[in-house]
Amino acid sequence: MLNILPQKTPNKNYTSYALKNLFEQTPDGFFITNKQFKEAMVRCNFLPVNKNKLNWEFRISLKSPGVK
Repeated sequence: MLNILPQKTPNKNYTSYALKNLFEQTPDGFFITNKQFKEAMVRCNFLPVNKNKLNWEFRISLKSPGVK
């Protein structure tokens, strides 16, 4: 996840579902489920703010190249 930068505060603008859709629209992107995307984020050390929600929020920066 080189295109997503961490930050200390949660980012409510991009949930796991929104981020997975951004990923799918990239030139190298492909279909992935929300569950698969959440697992990939955890494997890259991005822990969810509240894992009991369907669409997780993460502590990612809006300045990340992957969310522009």
